[in-house]
Amino acid sequence: MTKTFDEFVREAKKTNNELIQGMYQSFLGIDLNIDLLWETGEPIKESEIQTGDLLYFKMSETEKRVAIAYTNTKFVHYTNEGVKESTLTNDYWAARFIGVRRTELKLLNIYKV
Repeated sequence: MTKTFDEFVREAKKTNNELIQGMYQSFLGIDLNIDLLWETGEPIKESEIQTGDLLYFKMSETEKRVAIAYTNTKFVHYTNEGVKESTLTNDYWAARFIGVRRTELKLLNIYKV
């Protein structure tokens, strides 16, 4: 049985990156390696961000966090408080933003604003 996005998130209780990898697996059947995509994927210009692109943020020297774009400046990500919406114009996220990667299959229409 296919789960809804809300059911998936409530049951997940994982790190942000694990949640996104799990979403790709559950909803699209893709084993997405977020770190490998960063290393091998084609960089996308910030001005060309599209819904479903993966945004990367450097949280520390060893940790990258991934979020899913739903407009060219807004994105969703998972926190201890659940799924949150944020913007690239927010000083916190703007300072940590390091780039964008695009997969051929995107998580479109799973999270509706």
